[in-house]
Amino acid sequence: MTHLNRLYVIYDHEHDDKYCRKLQSELTSVCVSADALLSDTINKDTAGHLKEIFMKDISVSLVLIGRNTFESPRVDLELYASLLDVDEIPPAGLLGIVLPDCPGFKHSSNWSEQFLPTRFKENYFSGYAGLINWPENLQTILDEAERARVRKSIISPRNQQELLCSGSGISYNSFPHYL
Repeated sequence: MTHLNRLYVIYDHEHDDKYCRKLQSELTSVCVSADALLSDTINKDTAGHLKEIFMKDISVSLVLIGRNTFESPRVDLELYASLLDVDEIPPAGLLGIVLPDCPGFKHSSNWSEQFLPTRFKENYFSGYAGLINWPENLQTILDEAERARVRKSIISPRNQQELLCSGSGISYNSFPHYL
């Protein structure tokens, strides 16, 4: 039996949108993404607001890992916010999903950790985050997300490193888009 509330999708909006749209079409009632977030300015002060506005009822954040995800300041900000413990909104569990266009896909022993965002990588190696390849059956994502939800009650997240990019704030121009 699953206890998932919602899943938050973190991804490189410039390169991996088609995979988020696939989740949108298949998992319509459980996923949310902050598509409207403008990430021109990023800092820790506004990450709590991101958490409160877009991540209130999130059980697990899905991190779509493509060839450019590791270098995205927006991905790092969303990971940071997802792992915050803010005003009775606990950290979300983490599940990384290696996308088919990421080097090493389908060869888990050959994928290079260089493509993992550093914040995700720390949580993966600590045992907090799970990591799978993009599955043929999206039910696998729900099953693995449930495992990530359980793991978060056993292992604490790591979220101490500096953000990839800092600035004066984050702009929000609409509410999240429910997948």
